[in-house]
Amino acid sequence: MSRSLALTRIARRRQHQQLRDTQPANSRSRSPQLPGATAAAFGVLVVASLVLGAAVAAPLPATAAAAAAAAGGPQCASPCFTVADYWPYKTCRSECAAEICSRGWGAWPSHVQCCADGAAFPDGCSVRPKECWVVESAATRTCIRDDRKCLQGYGVYASEAACCAAGTAFPDGCAPPPPPSAQPCWVVDTYFPARLCRESRTLCAARDSGVQTWDSRAACCAKAGGAFKEGCSAAAPPTPCYTVGEHWPKRTCELSTDIAVCNRGWGVYGTEEVCCSPGVAFPEGCSPPATNTAAPAATAAAAATAKPAATAPAVPLTAATAALPKRAAAAPVTPEK
Repeated sequence: MSRSLALTRIARRRQHQQLRDTQPANSRSRSPQLPGATAAAFGVLVVASLVLGAAVAAPLPATAAAAAAAAGGPQCASPCFTVADYWPYKTCRSECAAEICSRGWGAWPSHVQCCADGAAFPDGCSVRPKECWVVESAATRTCIRDDRKCLQGYGVYASEAACCAAGTAFPDGCAPPPPPSAQPCWVVDTYFPARLCRESRTLCAARDSGVQTWDSRAACCAKAGGAFKEGCSAAAPPTPCYTVGEHWPKRTCELSTDIAVCNRGWGVYGTEEVCCSPGVAFPEGCSPPATNTAAPAATAAAAATAKPAATAPAVPLTAATAALPKRAAAAPVTPEK
């Protein structure tokens, strides 16, 4: 019986094997399929997750406050933008005064709109270079970086390569830089807005080429034989400095940390007190600060609700106070008849 049972099992296995061999290959490897509605819902979830991931990964748009900080000017949550300068660069700046932002002309809701072609300027805003290169010496055909001169309006280049290119600062471009000298010399730094001398090691060997140098700062700044008839200025223009902030509706002065603004030579003051003095930035001086009208009202309210002064407490009767001599009582007053 056991032998017949074993033969029966072997026969069944062969039948199952034959059935598997007769089925198509793709039917055996086919993965279970989702119902139509379930598959559609799953697809929607996948798309939504991709969109959400892209939104999270994307950088946040710049806010109006960030644009105002980049443009310069008063800072507030909802600024408008007006013309800042026409020359040497056409720029816009932020404003916060409601009288300016709602006047209906010359004010734009964003920096992009103010700088668009045909808005504040026919050809839009211009871009001030981050670096400013100028001619160091025509005799040596060399350029030097000097960010103080970014606003001088001429002979300013955005890089050393631009300054040294043929046909820009020099017809043949810059010459190879001379080797530095072992000992420094002193040359003219600026004539305006201050008369200054600076130390150099690259122009000392160019005396034969017409570069005027001195052996010390004192010699360069001397009134006799120096670089200037009046001698050097007492100090360089300070940075930061104060300039006119607004003319209307309030006359204000504002702080500037721009070294080019502080060295432009006009409309620049060392302190806010000087800038706001009558006859300096404004004929009448700066507008007076806003008065605090709430202070008198608060003082009056405090006076109305003030409690009367408390009387001194009576001295308690103790053994020590009982031993003190008693003040004599006043004689009784007898009314006249």
